[in-house]
Amino acid sequence: LKLTFFLTLIETQLTVTIRLECPNTHGSVGACVEECTCDNDCGSGKKCCSNGCGHVCTT
Repeated sequence: LKLTFFLTLIETQLTVTIRLECPNTHGSVGACVEECTCDNDCGSGKKCCSNGCGHVCTT
């Protein structure tokens, strides 16, 4: 049980430290909505990124 918890904790830490990159929005303009202000506002595996006007959760 302790080993399983430890491995789960390591997997969780690895998942948290992996960072997605935001797409390049140079020259583009998306919807001017603020869906998020930081990565924590987005679901797992998503990142809060600028879309050229507002911020949206991206994968």
